[in-house]
Amino acid sequence: MDAPILPFDRYIRPKPQSLPAMPAVWLEITRGRVRQPIRPVPRSVFLIGAAADCDLVLGDATFPETYAYLLVQVDSVTIRRVGEEPELLVNGEAIETAELAAGDQLAFGPFELAVHVQSSMKITEEPSSALPSGNWPWLAELAEI
Repeated sequence: MDAPILPFDRYIRPKPQSLPAMPAVWLEITRGRVRQPIRPVPRSVFLIGAAADCDLVLGDATFPETYAYLLVQVDSVTIRRVGEEPELLVNGEAIETAELAAGDQLAFGPFELAVHVQSSMKITEEPSSALPSGNWPWLAELAEI
């Protein structure tokens, strides 16, 4: 088997590995009868429809069981209509699928929702580069620990 031989250098510190953080997304129901006007979107796929197992259950018999879904990714939030009528409006325009931004207005049938998106803060520099410059060798040694 031709497996690569990777050199081991005990002086190279491994960098932390982590998945990118998903943005916090929630919907605010601004028109329509609801018990909870704020609905968090806790997963990457959020179902909207009349079925009892949807994440946002629409109490209107004219909606299909699955009407639309939100897809939350690291860099975007998308809505896609999968049901038939009524049409889905994003900021007043009829769409089948659209990328959403904070403040967008969704409207379908007797319901209207405001989209809220809060991106997570990204760290752009390594902790060792945030140390003050100068002739402090003991401080550099602490950064390597």
